[in-house]
Amino acid sequence: MTLLAYRPFIDPLQVAFPHLSDYWMLFSLPLLIGICLVYKGTKVADLSHLIHDAAKMLIQIIVVMTLAAVAVYVVYWAMCTWA
Repeated sequence: MTLLAYRPFIDPLQVAFPHLSDYWMLFSLPLLIGICLVYKGTKVADLSHLIHDAAKMLIQIIVVMTLAAVAVYVVYWAMCTWA
């Protein structure tokens, strides 16, 4: 398949990029770092606290997203097991 024939939301992304599924979650880290730095850069009064506050927010986002993924997996497992 060529990229000209790729149809978003219809063809899976693994067809266009076969090895992307191995590392796709790592692409979220630079995005999260950028979001945290820009958001905290507009909110903190003293920029000397920027890195600390952005790192704290980054860890909070990663922990909450991990807990949400585990919760969804547990619900999915329970529905598949008991159905």
